[in-house]
Amino acid sequence: MANSQQTFPKRVILRLLVDEFKSESLSLPEFDGAIEKYLAFARRPTSENAEGKHYAHVEPFQESGYKQKFFHVILDIDKDAVSNPAFDWLEHQIYRVCRDEEGTLKVIPFKNPLESAKLVREMRVYTDKLPWGMGLVARK
Repeated sequence: MANSQQTFPKRVILRLLVDEFKSESLSLPEFDGAIEKYLAFARRPTSENAEGKHYAHVEPFQESGYKQKFFHVILDIDKDAVSNPAFDWLEHQIYRVCRDEEGTLKVIPFKNPLESAKLVREMRVYTDKLPWGMGLVARK
């Protein structure tokens, strides 16, 4: 297990299937399972999610007329270790999160590093606009 004293700020993009999450009553706890599954995959304590060590930006679902296949949860890992990081220098990672036949969430790394790098580049057009470690409107 990773040493909880060390910090490695990075932005992690979790790519999820809309059909596996879309419901009438979406709430942050529905995404906590995906976040905690990633933390376990990364060998970090899942309790870090509830402790607020990371910040999650959740992409809203599109209007029902749009055939949206994926949505994303963008995690600012170790958010308090840096302030206003230069995103060009910050490590970015992307993972698939999906359910198996029993409905259990699984984190699946992209096998092709070129595909992963391409998706990160495409996503950064949007994710680099998100402020580090907070929502679009600063909390008071």
